[in-house]
Amino acid sequence: MGLAPDDELPQGPQWRDRIHPDDRAAVDAAIIPHLRGQATSYECEHRMRRADGNWIWVFTRAMIVERDDKEGAIRIVGTHMDVTERKATERRLATTSDLLQGSETQLRQIADNLPALVSRFDHQQRLRFVNRAYQEWLHMEPARLLGRTLREVYGDESYGQF
Repeated sequence: MGLAPDDELPQGPQWRDRIHPDDRAAVDAAIIPHLRGQATSYECEHRMRRADGNWIWVFTRAMIVERDDKEGAIRIVGTHMDVTERKATERRLATTSDLLQGSETQLRQIADNLPALVSRFDHQQRLRFVNRAYQEWLHMEPARLLGRTLREVYGDESYGQF
């Protein structure tokens, strides 16, 4: 959290003020059942403000280890693990996935509109991609062709001629 070894840890409202405003509801949803004794511990991923003012993502796991005679929390122990880099990686992967999905959609549109059979086979001669022309030529949905071998699709005689 960017605190010096001799800094006092924030308590109560000061600690809550370090939680990103957009994440407070999620933290409440995780911790309140625990504070009420409805859960043995709590965990949550959320953003927290470091001492230098920067926001980081943390994975928080904690539990009450001491309660008063009215079951109120006296002492809570737990950890905050910095997961900022993992969250950044997840965002990059999501962006890359979206870009790849867009590229795949464009490739599919192009291949489906070509007046020719377009396919891709793996090293076991199994169809991994076919365009719409296959549906018209073989009278079979392209999805039914995927995973089938050349021999299965064309039959033994035609396969032998290949």
